[in-house]
Amino acid sequence: MKKITVPIPIDLHHDMNRIKELENRTLISMIIEGTRKEVKELGTKIAESRRRRTTLNNMVDSNVL
Repeated sequence: MKKITVPIPIDLHHDMNRIKELENRTLISMIIEGTRKEVKELGTKIAESRRRRTTLNNMVDSNVL
């Protein structure tokens, strides 16, 4: 795994450390989990947007004929 440095606001860092202590987790596991959730959510939004655009295009195309 590649190591990187990421600036995190101090209040978020404190919150993450509290969660770390409560749930016995590592900071990196929380970051990875959050990143995966965000990627999944954005993928879903993109797919919905494409479906909506395709539906609208099909509606316009059917009205033109």
